[in-house]
Amino acid sequence: FLAMRSEIDYEIDGIVFCVNDISEQTRMGASAHHPRWAIAFKFQGESGITTLRDVEWSVSRNGVLTPIGIVDPIKLSGATIRRITLHNLGLLQKLGASYNASVAVMRRGGVIPHIEAVIQKTDQAIQFPQYCPSCHSPTRIVDDFLICTNSKGCRKTKLGELEHFLKVLEIDGFGPKLIEQLYDNGFVEEIDDFFELKKEDLLNLERIGEKLADKLIAHIQAKKSIPLARFLRALGIPELAKHVSEILSKQYKNLDRIMRISEEELVQNFSIGEKIAAQVVDGLQEKKEIIQRLRKHIHIQEKTEISSGKLSGLSFLFTGKLAHMGRNEAQKLVEQQGGENSSGVTRELDYLVIGSEGYKNQAKGKKWLAAEALIQKGSPLKIISEEEFFQMIDHDENKD
Repeated sequence: FLAMRSEIDYEIDGIVFCVNDISEQTRMGASAHHPRWAIAFKFQGESGITTLRDVEWSVSRNGVLTPIGIVDPIKLSGATIRRITLHNLGLLQKLGASYNASVAVMRRGGVIPHIEAVIQKTDQAIQFPQYCPSCHSPTRIVDDFLICTNSKGCRKTKLGELEHFLKVLEIDGFGPKLIEQLYDNGFVEEIDDFFELKKEDLLNLERIGEKLADKLIAHIQAKKSIPLARFLRALGIPELAKHVSEILSKQYKNLDRIMRISEEELVQNFSIGEKIAAQVVDGLQEKKEIIQRLRKHIHIQEKTEISSGKLSGLSFLFTGKLAHMGRNEAQKLVEQQGGENSSGVTRELDYLVIGSEGYKNQAKGKKWLAAEALIQKGSPLKIISEEEFFQMIDHDENKD
């Protein structure tokens, strides 16, 4: 593969090795992060030597100051590199970097540039800012990080929060420049203010006409029903990212229950570290007022907890075209009866439900074959027809 890499017409940064057997893939399963039947191999990135000329500091939405290295232009893996993230103050200090130092640079995976080492130091030490470059408040060091002490009122932090909220909710049309205009003109100061925006507010801004204003308002109105996990992630709480948000929404089903969660509960039930648990719980409490205001504008898609039902404790996966209702409707029936909907054929699946026509014609697709392979290996998984599923819940499919 390494020999072939230079002959390929497009850039690649690695290869993925996969188990070439669907039933074996099913047996191996997946973690919350990746399939266990595949592993990625990243090629060593192209490297070179350049000079570190300056360090700029960028303020994140969490108030952390990130150092950005400014280097003499160097071409690596087909791209010209001029700016390199140094991640945090701790890493910058460990590198021992200095102004005008000779540094080794690599594009890891052929994508992200990093300073791998300092080749030749100078006596021009890099001084970290005593004051935030955005709001001019004093900075302080916390572990490896340089923090703005006014993170809740810092302009850059607020802009980052607003941009993050729109990005997670996938509200189109609001670029960084427009967000800045809205913030600087006092139309949007907190994330819930987007839902109070009026067409007249937008028309007061530069380069916003009637047509664009209508379009932007429509984009906001289209996002008034949000899945619980996405809503949690959009709040911008440190450590409450995609993975933790999905865990909490799946386990607790509704926002009110999540708001009552304790640090001990997170640590004991989900093997989450104490530091992360504290940040999640504290962050939710800090956002309590904004959450209440958002609930006036947004419908949060929550799952009603069902303590018992005919399908309680059982998991289902539907495949093929259902004759009597759509797949989404069938999945809702499962949830209403206390069951769970699975996303794939795994050892944890209890029932694979085949659409009527496919079951009648024995048209075996990948999911059916994968289920049969598991059954042959001793899995208690059952393959049933659409009609047998309705019989389990005493549902009269002829009414639909």
